[in-house]
Amino acid sequence: MKNFRRKWGRMLLPALLVLSAAAFSAAGFVGRDSLYSKYEDKFPEEPWLTLVFQGAHDRIWPWELVTVFAAPPEAGYAGAEPSDTETADALTAADGAGAEGQAHVEVLPEGEKDDTVPEIDPRYATIPSSGNGRIPEGAGDPVMDAVDYGSWEPSFLSPPDTEYNTDKEGPFAVNGVFYPLQSVDREYFSDALFIGDSRTQGLWEYGGLKDTASFCCRESVTTFNLLDEELDYGRPGQATVKSGLRQVLEQDSFRKIYISLGINEVGYPNTYIYYENYREILALIRELQPDAIIYIQGMLHVTAELSRTNIALNNTIVVQRNRAVSTLANGRDIFYLDMNPEFCDGNGDLLPENTGDGVHLMGAVCGAWADYLQGHAVLRGPEDEGTGQKAE
Repeated sequence: MKNFRRKWGRMLLPALLVLSAAAFSAAGFVGRDSLYSKYEDKFPEEPWLTLVFQGAHDRIWPWELVTVFAAPPEAGYAGAEPSDTETADALTAADGAGAEGQAHVEVLPEGEKDDTVPEIDPRYATIPSSGNGRIPEGAGDPVMDAVDYGSWEPSFLSPPDTEYNTDKEGPFAVNGVFYPLQSVDREYFSDALFIGDSRTQGLWEYGGLKDTASFCCRESVTTFNLLDEELDYGRPGQATVKSGLRQVLEQDSFRKIYISLGINEVGYPNTYIYYENYREILALIRELQPDAIIYIQGMLHVTAELSRTNIALNNTIVVQRNRAVSTLANGRDIFYLDMNPEFCDGNGDLLPENTGDGVHLMGAVCGAWADYLQGHAVLRGPEDEGTGQKAE
C-alpha cells in the first residue's frame, strides 16, 4: 500500500501538468476566433495554449469563454474590438479614499475630439509641441497633448513657468546638425538596447523584437531606482540574467538605446524632479555609450477612465512630464519619440481596446509599437547609411 501511495504521489504532479496543458490548449482552440481573436494563431508552430497565456497577460481569462457562448451574438465578448460609438462604465476612486462611483466614457473615432469635455489647460502647455523649440520638424516627434479633466493632484505637477533644459553646450545642447526620422528594417534593432519598466517588458515579450534586440527592464522600476536595482537583461539567443544597468552599459556596446520610463512615479512630486532623474540617466548612458543614438520614448497615455478620476494616473501629468524630458533631445544623437497618436483617440486618451488595465498595451498590439519605432528611426553616418542635415 505504501509503495502504491508513493508511486501515485510521484505521478500526481506530471498528471496535473498534462491535464492543465490539455485544458489550456482546448480553451485556446475553442476561443481562437472569439476571445483570443486579437492574437495570432501560429499553430502548429506554437500550441493553442500560447493564446491562453497571451490573454492572461492582458487579463483575459479562459473562463470568460462561458460568457462568449452564453451571450447573444450582438452582445460581443470580453476582448472584442469595440465599435467607434461603444461606451464603457468604469469604477473610479474618489481622491484615493476607496469610494466607488461610475464614469461614462465614449470611445471617439480617431482624429475626432469631444467638445463637451474641458479643453487642455493652457497653464500646463507652456513648452512648444515641437519639443524644446530648438529642434526642427522631422528631427523627432512633437509631444501629443491630452484633454485636462482637472482631476490631478497639484503637487505632482511643476509650476507652469518651470524651465527645463536650457543648455547652450554639452550633450543636451543643439549644434545646428539634425537628423530626420525615417523608416528602417527590423535588422536596425540588432544593436539596440531597450531600457524600461513593465511596459517595455510587454514590448519584449509580444512586440516581435525578442530575437533581434536586447532588453534591460523590470516591472515597477522608476527613474528613482533604475540605476540601483537589478534588472532582467536579455540578449537575442541568450538566457535572461539579472544585472544592473551600469554593468550592462559597461560590458556591452550598443548603437541605439531606447528608454521608456515614468508611469510608476506619476504619483511622486514633481515633474522637475522627474526631469532631473531622467537627465541623470541620460548623462550616464552618454558617458558609457558615447556613440549610441539615444531615443527618449514619451510615456504612453492612460485611458479616459483613469485620467478623469485618478489623481496620479492622469494624462495632464503624463503630458507635462513628456514635455519636460523632450527638451533633452538635441536632434543630433538624442531624439524624442511619441507613439501616443498610434494608440490614443482625438482627446489624447489611450483607447480602451488597446489596453487591458488602462495603463499597459495589450500583448496583441505591442507589435504596433515595434512597427512605429521601425518607421521613426535615425540613419546616422556611414554605418547607418545616413548623413546629418543642416537646419535652415
